This record gives sequence, C-alpha cells and structure tokens, in this order.
Amino acid sequence: MARKTKEKRYIKAAKKVKKKVATWVKKGNVNAVHYLSFFEAEEAALEGKSESATELYPKAIISAARSGFQHDAALVSERYAEYLLHDLKENDSAAQYFQDSIRYYQGWGSDYKAEMLRKKYSYLWPNEIPKDITVNT
Repeated sequence: MARKTKEKRYIKAAKKVKKKVATWVKKGNVNAVHYLSFFEAEEAALEGKSESATELYPKAIISAARSGFQHDAALVSERYAEYLLHDLKENDSAAQYFQDSIRYYQGWGSDYKAEMLRKKYSYLWPNEIPKDITVNT
C-alpha cells in the first residue's frame, strides 16, 4: 500500500515491520530471510531505485520458493510483476512474473487467486497458460 499511495503512515508502518524482520534475520531466523528481501525490494521500488529493486525481488522469490513458502513466492512474484508493468513499463517481463505468480498460487492450492490473476492480466501473453502447470522448486 505504501508504494501505491505513498502515504506516510503506510511507509512508516512498512519501515517498522522491516526493522523487526531484520532483527529476526540477524538473530538467525532463516524463515524470515525472504521477507527481509521482499521489504527491501518494496522500499527500493518506492524510492525509485529500480536497479536495487530488480535485484531484490528475484532474490526474495528464490529464497521463498527454496524455503518452501510457495504462497510468499507467489505474492512477491505478483508484486514484482506489478512493479515491472506499472512503474518500469516492462510488459514482457511483467507477463513472465505474473505467469510465475499464477503457477506458485496454483502449487499452493489457491486456484481462485490464480484464476483472478489470469483473467486480469491475460492480455499480456498471447497464449493461455495451461491450468495444470505447477512450479518445481
């Protein structure tokens, strides 16, 4: 919400959560590593640091997927795709990350969310994604 509205209250809340997550990672909580990368990517995107954002989002996606957090990999893929589409105007890359997000959501069992994204963004890819494809991590 902070990136979308740029309201200070959302930015302040996001920074507070990011600080708490950074503390968890520093204490050795491996289950929070992908969250920290995600918050850092969102912060970079908000601040217009596209080079950092384009490095941090994939890092968060890979970390989440490798750790078995498919729902988080789906969410980060979706957020990255929205950033690529709306902020950087990179439709082809956005399409790929939306498709990845759909596959992660399907793998997690959230067919409704996958179908919602498929309908909303299907104009970005010429061929329909087969519904039975899943992501192997």
